[in-house]
Amino acid sequence: MAKIHLADRLEILVNELAAGNKAEFARLIGENPSQVNKWLNSGQAVSNKALINIARHGKVNLNWLLTGEGERFIKQDPAESGEEIVKDLTPTEIEKHIANLNQLPTVARDALVAQTKTLAEAFDKANKESTEVDESE
Repeated sequence: MAKIHLADRLEILVNELAAGNKAEFARLIGENPSQVNKWLNSGQAVSNKALINIARHGKVNLNWLLTGEGERFIKQDPAESGEEIVKDLTPTEIEKHIANLNQLPTVARDALVAQTKTLAEAFDKANKESTEVDESE
């Protein structure tokens, strides 16, 4: 199976979540339509905040969004089901990811680990803020 790039996965989501309408997809995830066009057409990097918003508002599996692996969508609302947007990995999957990481040059590996930590922290913060807003209503 050929690997698809993030821009290709975003295009899939635009088609599936917004019937191919980039402006509607942008509205769904709280982004400017011109930004979505930049991601899709010029390969501009997607911010951690945007990735989190795509996962949350589109009920997209963050693991699939980042890697192309796993189920595309979350089956239920995580708040109702207790599921996490980032699925639990099996020991075999963890070993596979570690092996892949270990093949990267040290600088690339360190950058990827730092990016992942930043993304996880931002995701946790966004979830906490969302929960606090829900509880105050």
